[in-house]
Amino acid sequence: MSLLEAGGIPVAEASLSLPRVGRGVGFLSLAAPQGPRSGEPVRLRWQDGTEWFCTALRSGLERGSWRLEAVCGAGGLGRVLSRRYYQGIPAATVAKDILTEAGEEPGEIDLPGTFTHYVRPIGTAWELLMALLAGTNRTWRVDLDGRVWIGVDSYPPQGPVPVVRARPEARHYTLPLSPELQPGTTLRGVVGGVEQNLGKIERVTHWVGRELRTEVWCAD
Repeated sequence: MSLLEAGGIPVAEASLSLPRVGRGVGFLSLAAPQGPRSGEPVRLRWQDGTEWFCTALRSGLERGSWRLEAVCGAGGLGRVLSRRYYQGIPAATVAKDILTEAGEEPGEIDLPGTFTHYVRPIGTAWELLMALLAGTNRTWRVDLDGRVWIGVDSYPPQGPVPVVRARPEARHYTLPLSPELQPGTTLRGVVGGVEQNLGKIERVTHWVGRELRTEVWCAD
């Protein structure tokens, strides 16, 4: 198979970015004159077997190639939800309701506590999630399986991976293409022949095209 496929179609060029908080987004140019259309599910599959479950937000033919913007999950986090009132309800239930009403699939939800009263205002699903999690030490993101995770990052180690270019003052590292790398983990890299912890991964961006590379932004 090709290095990367979208819905079974080889990808000619792509930039795919995964944040620690939020949902991943990809901009892809396919090696075909047609492909997934707006609103359709898109499964991205890497040659190593890594898969991303996404939805096409926008798509169309441009200069003979099918181009699309895809997001991890069902693409519903920008949907505006109506006001809702809760009484005596677990906080995790409120989170699941937000996701379900937005058309997203809840994954692992680690959100303890029960509300005596809670008023969910009108807003987009992602804004409502951010408001719900404020002050809880929890965060959220759309995992590669397309489900929404809520919890506390444990930052397990990933690597070691050879570092092609290092900008330690900016906590920015360029690596060989590494589709397995994900945010919410600790990057172990090899810089100048020395293996070391480079920091907690905040964002990973994979580039496919004339140059194959993975860029990583870390925090302390």
